[in-house]
Amino acid sequence: MTTITLKDILTNDNLKAFFKHHFKFFLNFPKSFIHFIKSTLVAAQNCREFAFAKSVFSCPTCPHYTFRPVTCKSKFCSSCGKIYAEKWAHKLSSQLIDKKHKHMIFTLPKEIWNYPIIKRDLL
Repeated sequence: MTTITLKDILTNDNLKAFFKHHFKFFLNFPKSFIHFIKSTLVAAQNCREFAFAKSVFSCPTCPHYTFRPVTCKSKFCSSCGKIYAEKWAHKLSSQLIDKKHKHMIFTLPKEIWNYPIIKRDLL
């Protein structure tokens, strides 16, 4: 069984096929959204690729140096998104009160779903 990575899916040919297949869907978006979506997908595709971008770190006292690939830092990227989600969860957990509590969810019958929206003052 072969493993397919996100980079395999987002190769240039697959990316072009995706946009071609879903072109009508993207016509509903403003042009600025289409540019953002495409640039986000391209950034995720090239994330951690040495050919795309790299940083050079060198020691000031000796001739040793190393290269590190640049990440896209997008929450939509499979690797950077994990880091983004962990930072978000850590930030959120620091804002929560450390007390025992019970979590309850109240539901409404579908016949009155619109009522809380229309009569917000009664809530």
